[in-house]
Amino acid sequence: MCLFFLRSGQVRFSCFEIQRGNILLTTTEKSAPATALDGYRPIPFVALRLLGTAGISVYCLREQDPKPELLCNLRQPLDEKQIAEIKSHDYVSLLVLKQDFPTVSQKLHAIVDSTLADTSISIEVRFALLQIAYAEELDRHFCKARLEQYVVLAQKVGKKISALLQQGEVSILELHFHAHHNSANYTHVTNVAAYAVILAQALNPSTPEELDRIAVGCLLHEVGKLYLPQSVLTKKGRLSARDHQELESIPQLAYEALLEFEEIDFGQLMMAYQQHERVDGTGYPVRYLAEDIHPWAKLLAVVDVFDAMTNDRDYRSAMNMRDVLVHLADRSKTHFAPEVVLCMITNFQSP
Repeated sequence: MCLFFLRSGQVRFSCFEIQRGNILLTTTEKSAPATALDGYRPIPFVALRLLGTAGISVYCLREQDPKPELLCNLRQPLDEKQIAEIKSHDYVSLLVLKQDFPTVSQKLHAIVDSTLADTSISIEVRFALLQIAYAEELDRHFCKARLEQYVVLAQKVGKKISALLQQGEVSILELHFHAHHNSANYTHVTNVAAYAVILAQALNPSTPEELDRIAVGCLLHEVGKLYLPQSVLTKKGRLSARDHQELESIPQLAYEALLEFEEIDFGQLMMAYQQHERVDGTGYPVRYLAEDIHPWAKLLAVVDVFDAMTNDRDYRSAMNMRDVLVHLADRSKTHFAPEVVLCMITNFQSP
């Protein structure tokens, strides 16, 4: 197994201020995460200590280098002196080969509970480690034949995400910096669950149980896609009327599939069913108005779009966060609940 270091490209956006109706959007300059190279998956620096496996080749990649350079061959786990020396180079993240990622996921899965309990590691980094630990399991069970197992897994992982994010105030910007960003199912559903829990805590007084249920609902919201062909979901270029019709059936398909599970409550069902409704009544599948859309579905609609637009997809590249926030602000009061959009923007303004 090989590890690669990536020195961040340090994509940056400057301070900006946008007036959209009653929403004032202001952020300070912040580094955005480097996009992972094709064929690789990032892992946090702290994983060096946690993996500690012999036989790993470590490479470094600097901005000026055309390809990774060998840093060292690990015949034994790194000692603290070696780790300190590597850390002194100020690399932003580690990369592992994509084919080695399942091994990394399994190793972190074996120690996930002790890792999540380690308060010496920031909440944002522990979230990234949780994503990796459950990546293979979440994606392996995300299929029609294993839906029952996926629902059970969603209950487990959702509660862990919720519990972690209740340990302190978390910036979505900082979480986004550390989180995974690719087209895999595990990244989208875990990112959305984390963002939703952060905003839910800020919007209304919520019990730990309610936050758990919101996180679980986020992990289940993509289930309807299991009932459509991949050719429709990943189609590039202009969609046909038939394609649109199939895509707009996803909420109904998700609702029908999840209705079979007694452990899924009404709010979670509505998250799956109403995620594409718009507060002005122009959404689907029913064209509900704002007052008829469940609060959790309104929350999901915002974080779902935010994560989708800030990630690469098969049919388009990721947008920068500034443009995505502008997109949300522009559509506040028409597509999205204004109180949720304002909460998201306020979180970005937090120091």
